[in-house]
Amino acid sequence: LFVIITDVINTKKKFTGLLISYSLSSIIAAGVGLVAFICNFVLHSASLSPLLLSYPAERSLLFFPRIKYLFYTTNMFASFEHVGVVLIFSLFFFYRNRIKHKFIFNSLFLLSSVMVIVALFLAGSQTLAGAMISIFMILLLFEGRFFTSLRYITFLVVVLVTFFAFSATIWMLYPLEVDNNKNEKLISIQLNYAYSHHIIPSMYAFSMFKEHPILGVGIGNFGVQYPKYINMDIERLSSSRMEVKSDRILDPHNSYTGA
Repeated sequence: LFVIITDVINTKKKFTGLLISYSLSSIIAAGVGLVAFICNFVLHSASLSPLLLSYPAERSLLFFPRIKYLFYTTNMFASFEHVGVVLIFSLFFFYRNRIKHKFIFNSLFLLSSVMVIVALFLAGSQTLAGAMISIFMILLLFEGRFFTSLRYITFLVVVLVTFFAFSATIWMLYPLEVDNNKNEKLISIQLNYAYSHHIIPSMYAFSMFKEHPILGVGIGNFGVQYPKYINMDIERLSSSRMEVKSDRILDPHNSYTGA
């Protein structure tokens, strides 16, 4: 893909055209997703469900419906918007000294970047950790007290989101239960530390690797081999709290692991 793009997009005009096309796509996706998110709270319409993801098992942790637009998963939407954020800022730095009507340009830039970033947050995806790092790096290019303060806030958010993403990759965390004992004046919090479905395929992949260390199981055979390695001690709690079957087969979402 890189070779094809660099061969076809071989002038600055074509390159900026590509950036504009992708940026507009990400803005449209974010805008439609935000409208669906707002309408869901106002109208409670089931027709908006293809644009949002509401997973009952996660409601104690993520109490809002997550934006996924027309993507298969919220992670895909968030990754698409992550690239969109970077390209929108790229266009800002490219055009900011070439545009005559700076007020209109800055207003459109501010509106579009805020829309995409808010939609990114409302995707509720672990990939937000990477997006926040990108936003922090972009803020290093701006000067002034306001942006200095914003960098400190963003860095703190990066640390918190990264910690959450790391934890949610290993453990399920949900259902989260908060109990307030008014008589004893005690508040207790219960977190689910059964293994997350993000880490389980990698655990089974490691078991496959120990048996097939040289050639692997072959691309496309991960799902075929998967049932042989299912560990019910792991699946018993994880699958019941995810409200799925314990013998389900998960995709590795990773070409190397799958091979």
